[in-house]
Parts: sequence; structure tokens; C-alpha cells
Amino acid sequence: MASKGLSLLLWVFFVHLAGIYLYTRGFLLTRLALSDINQCQDGTCTLPPTHRKAVVLVIDALRFDFLSANPPEPQSPYHHNVITLPQELTAAKPTHSFLFEMFSDPPTTTLQRLKGITTGSLPTFIDMGSNFGGSSINEDSFIGQLRLAGKKIAFMGDDTWTTVFPDSFEPNMTFPYDSFNVEDLHTVDEGVIEHLFPLLQEKTASWDVLIGHFLGMDHVGHRLGPDHPTMRTKQKQMDDVLRRVVELLDDDTLLVLLGDHGMDRKGDHGGDGDLETSAALWVYSKGPQLLHQKADIPSYLLTTRFFPGATVENRHVQQIDLAPTLSLLLGLPIPFNNLGTVIPELFWHDHAGTDYTRALSINLQQVKRYLDTYRASASGGELDAAWSDLEQLWEAINLKGSSKNQETQWLAMKAYTREALAMCRMLWAQFNVSLMALGLVLLVTGTIAGALLYFKLGALQDKWEGWVAEVRRWYISSAISGAFLGFIAYMMVSRYVKGLGLFDALLFGCALSSSLVAISSALPPLSSLSLRSPTSLPLPLILHALAFASNSFTVWEDRVVTFLLISSIAPSALAGLSAPTSRLRARILGFSALFAVCVRLMAASTVCREEQQPHCHVTFFASSSLPSPPLPVLALSVPVALALPWVVKRFLRISQSDKGTAAIILPWILPGTLLLGSAFWVLEHLDSSEALGPEWAGTLRSVRTLCARLAFGGVLFLGYALWWLVPLCLKISTETKGNSAASGQAGQREVTVLGFANAYGAPYLIFWCLFLGLLYPSMQLTGQIVLALATVAVLAHLEVVDSIRDVRGLEAVFASGNPSAILQPELLRATSLPLRFSEITPLALLAMHAFFATGHQAAIPSIQWKAAFVLTPSLAYPFSPLLVIFNTFGPHFLIALATPLVALWNVAPLPQPASDIKIRGDAVRASLGMMLYHATLLLSSAVCSAWLRRHLMVWKIFAPRFMLSALTVVVVDLAVLFGVAVGVGRVSERVSKLFAAMNPKHTLLYSAREGVVFVVRGDSRGPTAVSRALRRTTMGSIRIPNFPAFCSPHFELRSNPHCRAVTHLAEKWAFSTPLFLDAEEEARLPGARLGLLAALCFPTCDASQLLAVTKFLIVVMHWMDRPRSLYADEEIFDPIWAKYLRPTTRRDWQKRFQRHLAAFRYGRALLAQDAAEGVIPDLESYIGIRRDACGVKMFLDLIIYAGGLHVPQHIYDHPVLRRLRQDAADIIAWSTDVAAYAQRPHSGNIIAVLMHERRYTAQAAAHFAGNLVKDTITNFLTNETSLPAFGERDADDVRAYVQGLRDCIVGTLHWLYETDRYFGETAEDVRSSGWVFLS
Repeated sequence: MASKGLSLLLWVFFVHLAGIYLYTRGFLLTRLALSDINQCQDGTCTLPPTHRKAVVLVIDALRFDFLSANPPEPQSPYHHNVITLPQELTAAKPTHSFLFEMFSDPPTTTLQRLKGITTGSLPTFIDMGSNFGGSSINEDSFIGQLRLAGKKIAFMGDDTWTTVFPDSFEPNMTFPYDSFNVEDLHTVDEGVIEHLFPLLQEKTASWDVLIGHFLGMDHVGHRLGPDHPTMRTKQKQMDDVLRRVVELLDDDTLLVLLGDHGMDRKGDHGGDGDLETSAALWVYSKGPQLLHQKADIPSYLLTTRFFPGATVENRHVQQIDLAPTLSLLLGLPIPFNNLGTVIPELFWHDHAGTDYTRALSINLQQVKRYLDTYRASASGGELDAAWSDLEQLWEAINLKGSSKNQETQWLAMKAYTREALAMCRMLWAQFNVSLMALGLVLLVTGTIAGALLYFKLGALQDKWEGWVAEVRRWYISSAISGAFLGFIAYMMVSRYVKGLGLFDALLFGCALSSSLVAISSALPPLSSLSLRSPTSLPLPLILHALAFASNSFTVWEDRVVTFLLISSIAPSALAGLSAPTSRLRARILGFSALFAVCVRLMAASTVCREEQQPHCHVTFFASSSLPSPPLPVLALSVPVALALPWVVKRFLRISQSDKGTAAIILPWILPGTLLLGSAFWVLEHLDSSEALGPEWAGTLRSVRTLCARLAFGGVLFLGYALWWLVPLCLKISTETKGNSAASGQAGQREVTVLGFANAYGAPYLIFWCLFLGLLYPSMQLTGQIVLALATVAVLAHLEVVDSIRDVRGLEAVFASGNPSAILQPELLRATSLPLRFSEITPLALLAMHAFFATGHQAAIPSIQWKAAFVLTPSLAYPFSPLLVIFNTFGPHFLIALATPLVALWNVAPLPQPASDIKIRGDAVRASLGMMLYHATLLLSSAVCSAWLRRHLMVWKIFAPRFMLSALTVVVVDLAVLFGVAVGVGRVSERVSKLFAAMNPKHTLLYSAREGVVFVVRGDSRGPTAVSRALRRTTMGSIRIPNFPAFCSPHFELRSNPHCRAVTHLAEKWAFSTPLFLDAEEEARLPGARLGLLAALCFPTCDASQLLAVTKFLIVVMHWMDRPRSLYADEEIFDPIWAKYLRPTTRRDWQKRFQRHLAAFRYGRALLAQDAAEGVIPDLESYIGIRRDACGVKMFLDLIIYAGGLHVPQHIYDHPVLRRLRQDAADIIAWSTDVAAYAQRPHSGNIIAVLMHERRYTAQAAAHFAGNLVKDTITNFLTNETSLPAFGERDADDVRAYVQGLRDCIVGTLHWLYETDRYFGETAEDVRSSGWVFLS
């Protein structure tokens, strides 16, 4: 059965993949690389070499300011003016030494930059991905030209070179080292040093070009950041290396030092930020000078710029300029695909610049030849728009012109090469609009189909499986037919559609055809297409999708997501304010506030894009240039790891679902895993900061690797294995009662099930938490705390959703024509309450929020490379790349994996199979909702990228965001597939198997609101049975308000210190008085706790007065329980009156009390008469009678007696005091009525009157009466504020009287839950949940 829903999700996933594939093929095409080789036998394309040999040293991530004599302010002691040799020699020998800042074309990754340096060509955006699995260069290059010239190349260092040029270096002089191990700061550099100097010291060099590539500085940047003492140590080592190299150089060897790219403020690279694209170039000739001493190079040939923050301009060149420059300096042809321009200073060997003119001419003709060849290729059409401008520039060049117009020639030739470069940069990736359009069509139809399927499943409810089984055949057959149509279309139009392959046509036809069939099969009738309310619009999704049309909103998406996420819970908060019960209000508002707090705390963790500067402050790391955890995060990491499982357990304890597997995984396996994950990063910090000294590095590395492996192994081989074997979080106990050996009759078997109400949700949450444990070690410490907050946010959201569904159920019943359904809670939470898209939206936004808060952005530099070395101390495939992916997209996967919980949370497992069918259908529908949200974002991003494909920021902002959207959709789709297939499938299988044979007719449930205890009864000879729904019993139930909560915080509960002693004396008096209480009354009297009622309502009186009040209460309760004794037992009251009340009270009080006693007797008689005749009075009449018949007026009279007060009659009759007294009487009378209804539902009280007069159900009447009590308390407080100031003589007694009214109100409302008179042993459950069962 589970395969039906899974097949639907798989189909949606297939359509997403097809759309992404086709659109990406059109949008992110690679540059056409021509395979031509630049050769000339006559020497017309070369110059005489200035040097016979060259040493090319690459210091990875060597940013220009690391070498500059004028670094930006403020200067860093860790990376400025540490490598000083280049600036020293440039100052001392300005004609031999030259220092340049180079612009490195993005993406600033090593492989792409090596391609640019050696070929002079431009990379493409999509090339960045090949940095992790680079392939050899198939185009002409500086290295290839060296090989063609028979030169011998020695190499040592970064093994990327041997990947790109696999057969180019001399085997006996090739020493590659692993380049991806950023944990290792020294091995590569020490290896280069080990092999570099022996070759330089050879008397007769066996090499022509020596290449050394140092990686230490790059790795220090990635791991520790540029502002770290280790960076200074590493740069000092590089300075020492350079000094030794210069010392060993002979006069015929050219030294070239360069960085392949720069690094940003925290030491990363890959993007196009100013600091990432800034690389240093130092060229030094120990022998012949490169620049004539009297050279006067025109300024227009020398571009300059200010490095960010610097105050002195520096010479600026393009990094690809190195390819033509170095080739000609060594007497080689320029690589065929080169777009760089020779650097003037290195060819200005005489005053007139003759060699430069020749070099620039060769360079110009090479670029022209390349462009002509490119335009003649299949991709040449993309040059059409700019070709006329290039031709005009070419015509302006006179290669045979005289020296008189030499400067004009230089200007024209350089203008041509730079214009060609600018044009190709603009067109560096050719857009195939046809493939983009095909991809967009699939994304549009797939998104529409997903939306319609989501609504269709909601309409079908429990009939979804049959429909899915039927349409699944349609989808498969339509896909096959579509593939056939795609083949026919390919044969007809392939010659007209550039770039369209057979596979593209088959894939498009297959996906489009099945999407159209899906749309037609799920299309709702036109009559049902109506907007119920503005709140039904997915407004957060609409705003989120529209944001991608603006580069500003896209750049600040992390802030936009925070705003939308907080806004998405606003409807829940509004629903909480209008919830029909205070407990629901408290739950909704409380958990919504908890959700909002978690979101805001997560938002405190930030990393900044370059475009956000200077308005963004990095908090994920210690600073923008120090990628270590902040100190508060270090301090919180271990407590959070230990507290998170406890928090999860507390949430499960609400439904008593912390049993079974949860009782093992949450207290033991999960805390151990999280603690090991935190320990790894704490040890990593100690290692990288050398807090314990460098001698501990090896030990710390071994221990933290062990921690990570234990964490992953514990989850995979212990946690998931246990969960798979025993997934349920239930505790089931059995007991046989009523077993009589004498009669030979078998007793009944009673089964208690704990965790029943959340039988589906709790096991899936444990499944989800295990994945959290798997993800936790791959996240840095700040990211771990963010994941902990995200976990709490998910749980809070689930509780909000659960409570909102309760509200919806109650509202639906109150609005229906069948209000008696309130007694059947299964109707409140079943098919009548479908899952809403607004319940999915916060999770979808939370996934994006967690992505940003865990230190990521839609930019390449935010990739956290440290994650690659969590499981291994060095690069290991496939684990290292997978861990980087895990770190980057784990938050998306984790939150998407939680989506089925929205469908499973607090859903009881009976009746079967209806309950199982419903939860699986809702889980599939929730998963569709999550897929739909992210697919809509992908569609918006794709449309905006296509529309803005010529925008200046397309490759900086829109293309990376599209790639993030595409990858996110894949990750989210995989997450929900995994969740539905494994998580929901396994839970559904085990729950249905356990409860399938159970018969609800033989069940009896005793439960609080969350279903904490279930008693399941059945014949001991047959299968047991369990109640089918939460809060249902065979007797019926109602939910009453939490009356004490109405008093908070305005009333203070106090108690009389004489309570225990007086209670004992009063009960002894009652038991010893002859002909007073019968045996049943005597048994009930201690549980009634009337002494406690007296103590709570009269907290300040003395023991004698408290004893009188308690005795009076015992007599009144006797009269109320045995109406016939009301006059017969009058003599029982006489001693109380004579001994206690009359001697200490005034005459006016005595008359009033006797009047109220007579009214009490009359009211009791009226109620008894109505009950005998079956008459139920109207509400207004009943309220008047009840004020007298409950004895509350006498009870309130005792305030003056117990306090020894004197309240004159004219003050006693004051309208405000009269209203206060009436409010107090009504509060006490109505609340005791509601409480008494559970034990005596058929006797006369306010609930019965409301049911009769207004046709309310018992639940609706209890809700109405509860609101009356609450409103009357509000009236009491309002009236109290309008109490006038009486004379000085009476003011104190009036205040004491009003306080007495307060004490009677709050004392009575609390006593209702302390006495056994109303709720018995279930009082605590009723207080917490409100649910009581009717006799």
C-alpha cells in the first residue's frame, strides 16, 4: 500500500529532475574550447627568449596585499609585510623586479585558475564543479607549448597540475601531493621544499621549467582564517623559501611567483569578491633587465587600481595576461585560445619599446586568429552582435604603419585585445534558449501538476489509494507514449533546434506527456475553484518566489526568510487568541512564542555575502576573518548536546510517548551521538588554535576522528538498527481482573497502553532524531546549536498545528447542525479536518532559515570545507565530498524529513485500517506540499534567471541562486521520499499490525487530554481491544475549563494555618453526633475536604471561627445531598448558631443570615419539586433560584462573622458592593454546577438548563457556562475598581469584606479539584486537561 503514495512522489521527483536537467543544459553551457594548436615554423609567432629557463612558483591563495608594500589600513600583523622579499627587490631593482595585482576570473577555484593561467582562456560558471574531479585540458596551453618545444618540466606540489596535464611532466621530476586536505597545513609545502632546492642546486640543470605549487597558506586560510598567528608563520616560511630560491637562481633563469586566486576575509574563495579575485604576481630576473632604464611607457598601457582599503595605487593586470607574456618571454608561441594581453614592462627592452611592439603584434594576430576560427565554428553565431564593433577596431589597426604613429598603433592593438576579452566575458557561457524553454515548460507543468495532486489527495481523503493505483497506470503509459512522440519530434526538428539531443527529446516528451495527464486527472471541477478567504492564499510562498526578481532581495534572502517565517505563524497566533478554551489559547500562544524565539535565536547566526557588506556582521564565526567558533558557542556546545534529547523527551511526555524505543534512544544513544559530535569540533578548535601546543596535534586529530566515527557508527549501526527492529514508542501492560477460582470463571484481561494517542508520530520523531544525530557531527559548533533550535522549533510547530486542529474541530462542531458530535472527538480530528498548506509553509521556510543560519549562503565561498575531514584526517573518496554535501544541504534534508510529522503527530491508531490509510495519505500529501513549495521557488528562480540572463549580476547573484534552488529541490525530494518510504512505511506497518485485530467495542479508555493512560479491556480468552480515538469512552465525556486559571494573576490563594486541626475536630463532631450522617455520608466526608474549603476561603480567622464555618459546611452539604433532611435535621444547625454565630454578630447580620437560610430551604424545595415533576426552568429563572439554593449567600455572610467586621447596612446595600457580592455568588454557583455535572448529569444544574433551553450539547453547554464564569470574574474585577471611598471608620472593614469575597472565589475554584466530591481520583488529570467522563 505504501508503494502507491511513494510512486506518486517518485513521479513528481522525476519531472523535477527532467526540468532541472533541460534548463541547466541550456543555461549553464560550457565554453566551446577549440582544439587548434598555435604553431609557426618560420618563427613569426614567437620572440627570441629573454631567459633559457624559468622557475614558476604558485603560492595558493596569495592575495596581492600579502606582497604589497602599501597594504590596506588597518594593517594585519599576521599577513601584511611578512613576505617582504618581492617588495624589497622591486624597490632595489625596479628594472629587474615587478610586482602586479592580477584579476582572477571567477570562479576562483584552483583548477579553473590553472586553466586560465596556462591557456589564457576564460572559464564558465559550471566549470566550478569540476574543481573536485578535474579532467585534463584539451586545448592549447603554455605547458603544451613547452612540450612541443622539447622542454623538460619539473613539478612538485598540488596534484591538480598532474590531473590537468597528466603526461606533461618528467616522470623522475614529478612529485604531486594531495591538494584537498585542508587539515594538513604543512605536508605539501614541505614536499615542495624537499624537491625544489635539490633541483635548483644542480650544476647542470636537468629541467627547463620548474613548477612548484605551495598549498599551506590556502589551507591556513580555510581552516583558521588570514588573521591567525599560523598565517604569519606560514608566510614567514614562504619568505624564507623565496630568499633561498633567489639565492640559488642563475642569471639565465626567470622567476615567476603568483597566486592562483585570493581569499576573502575568513580565508575562503570560489566566488567573485574583490578579495577572492585579487592575486599577486611577482616577476624577477636576476640576470638581464626586463625594463629599459629610460623606458617611458605611455600611461594608457598601464592600468592601475586601488586595492580595497589601500591608499596607494598599484599596477593591475589580468591573470590570463600571464599566458601570452610567459610564452613569449621563453620563446614559445602564444596558446591558440588565449584572450590575454602581454604585459608591457616585461618587453620594454629598449627606449622605443620595439620588442613590446612586436610582442603586442604577435598577441593581436593570435587573438584575431582565435576569434575568426571561433566564429567559423558551430557556436560562432554568438559573436554576431559584437562582430561589427570588433571589425571596426581591426580596420583601425595598421600593422605596417610607421613608427611616427606607434602610440596610436599600441592604443588600437590593446583596444582590440581588451574589447575581445570584454566581449567574450559577456558571452562566456552560451545560452541555449530552446533547451531553457523546454526546461521551463517542464518546471511549469510539473509545478501545476504537483499543486493539483496536492488538492486532489485532500479531496479524496480515505479513497486516495484506489485513485492513485488507477492513475499510476495512466502516468506510466503516457510517459512511454510521450517518449515515442519525443523521438518523432526529434527526427523532425533536431536540425532546426540547436543543441537538442535525442535524450533531451525523449526526456521532454516523457515528462511533459505524463505531466499533462496528471493535470487532467487531478483537475478539480470549475465550481470548486473559489477563494475561501484571503488567509487561504499561500502568501509567504508568493512573496518568497517574487523576491527572486530583485537582486537586492536575493542578496538579502536570509533576512527575507526570517521575516516570512515569523509572519507565517501569525495566523496561528490569531487563532490562539480566539481559541474556545483557555488551555488551547495557552498552548497555541505558548508554542507559537517558543517557535518565534527559536527562529529569532537562529537568525542571530549569520555569515555575510560580499554584497551585504558593510551592513552585515558575521556571528557564525568568531569574526569575519577568524573562522573559529565564538566563545559563547564553545561554552554552550556541550550543554546543548545534552539538553536537546531531554527537550525532545519532554515533548513526547505530553502524550506519554516517551516509552518503548524512545526510552532507549533519547536518554542514551542520541545524547552520546550529539556529545561526540560536539566533542569533535571542540577538539578541532583546540587543535587548530594550538591551545595545548603543537605537540598535541596528532593526538587531538586521532581522538576527534574517533569521536566522529563513533557518532556516525552509533547512529547507523545501533540507533537505526534498534529503531528498525522496534520502532514503536508504546508501553503495554496487562492485568487480569475478576478472576474467580471458586466459580471457575475466567476474569477479564485489562491492557494499559501508554503512548497510544501519538502511536504514529512518536516513532517517526525518533527516526527523524536519528538523522539529526547523523547530521550533527558534520556541522560546526554554531551550526549544531542552530540545529538544536531548529529541532525545538519543529516540535513547537507540531504542537501548534495539533492545537489548531483541536480549535478547528470545536469550531466546526459548534457551527454544524449536529453539535452532539462534540462527544465524539474522533469526528473532530478525522477526515473532516484535512491537512492545510499553511501547516507545511513554516517547515519549508524553516529549512531555508536553517540553511542560512548554519553558515551558508547562495554563494560558493560559504561552502565549509572543514566538513570533508570529519571522518578522515585526509581526503578520502567518497566520504569527503559527501560530508561537504551533507554539511551544506543537511539542514534542508533534515527539515524536509520532518514533513510527514505534520500528518502523523497525535493521531491515534484506531480504527484500523481507516486510521492507517489516513495517515499515509496525509503523509504523502504533506510531502507533496513540501516538494511544491521548493519547486515553486525553483520555477521562480529559473524564470528570473532566464529573463535576466543578460543582467550584470546574473553570474554573481541569479545563477548561484538558481543552482541552489535546483539542488535544494533534489535534496528536499530525496528527503521526503526517504521519509515516506522508510520512516512512514515502517511505522505504518508496525502500528497497523499491532492494532489491526483490536475491537473498539470491548474497550474502555481512561485518559487526560493527551491520552496519557489507556485501559484496554477484552475477554481474557480472546484478543484485547483499544479505543479508536483520543478522549473517547463508552460513557461519553466533556471538557471543562480550568477554573483556577481564570483567577491568575489577579487573585492570591491563601490558606488558614489551623486547617488540619480544625478538620479533624469537625469530622470528629460529625461522626459523634447521633442521627446525623448515614454510613455512605460518613465514608465520603474525609474525601470532601470541607475543612480545606473553609481554610482556603477564610484564611485569616481564628481556630474557633474556622471550626464554626467547617461545621456549617458539613451541615449544608448534608442538607444538599439529602433534601428530605433539610427541616428534620434543623436541630443539628442550632448548636452552631447558638454557640458560634449569634454571640459574636450584630443583629442586622443575624437577620440577613436567617433570611438567606430560609431562601436556601425554599430554593432547595423548588429544585426538588422541579426534579420530581421533570420540569427544567429557563436560564434566567434558574440563575435566580440557584443563587439561593446552593447556599452561597450564607457562605458569603460568614465573611463578616469570620473577619469580625462591621459593615453598616447602607454600605452593605451599596450598588457596587451588591454587584461584587452577586458576581462572587454566581462564580461559585456556576463553577460548582459545571463540576457537579460529571457525577450527576441528569440532576438540575446550569448545563442541563442550557442543553434544554438552547439545544446545546453537554460540551457546548459546559463551554458556555465556563465563559460565563470567566466573564463574571472580569466583571468582578471591573466593579472592584469602581468601588467608592467610604468613611475612614468603615474603609478598613469594607476592604476586608471585598478581600473576603476574593478569598471565597479563589478558594472555591481551587477546592473543586482538591475534593473527591466531583472528580475523585481523576482531579489532577481534569485540572491539567479539562476532560471528565460522565456517569
